[in-house]
Amino acid sequence: MVRKKVQDTTSNTVKEYCLLKDKFTIIRDQEIIDLLDNINLEETFLDKNLNDDFPPDKNYIKNTNPFVWLILNTWWPIVENKYLSPYFPDKQIVLKDLALNQGHTPGNILWHSDKKDSDGYAVYNDTDIICLYYLNTLEVGSLQLKYSKTEEVISILPKKGNMIIINEINSDLVHRIEPFDKEKYFRCVARIGFKLI
Repeated sequence: MVRKKVQDTTSNTVKEYCLLKDKFTIIRDQEIIDLLDNINLEETFLDKNLNDDFPPDKNYIKNTNPFVWLILNTWWPIVENKYLSPYFPDKQIVLKDLALNQGHTPGNILWHSDKKDSDGYAVYNDTDIICLYYLNTLEVGSLQLKYSKTEEVISILPKKGNMIIINEINSDLVHRIEPFDKEKYFRCVARIGFKLI
């Protein structure tokens, strides 16, 4: 297995990339950072239902935390307009899900694709583009991406404010969270799933 370490982006500039070619990218966008910094992690993530294996009911966050729901619904159009529409001008971009996730689950530590098989729990099936925004920094529990054709594994330890966009339209890219001790470490992520039509 080939391993390649990717350094996270810590500058406040947007990296030029091509989502069609690169398959994933790491972005820091100050407008998004300023917006999502309004989420109070300690209060919001007391809710243990906010994890990858909890089916994303579109009204759950809206009903339990309307302020965070408003933030998430301000965030996803920014991502769509700045980072997706320019690369997919001939596609209709549809919001599939908005979620907040903490820690890791038995499903998301396994290699999976949210496009074809989700993580074994069928939570996010048929998602073309995943956008993960890291609400805090961890030194463990990297996001790992693997190209099935080459078995190359890329490990990313995102910092608070990093946003990772993963293109899962083609099935040769899978991902997982590297397991870590959830009793010792706190991992908080905001997630958008998009479908392209």
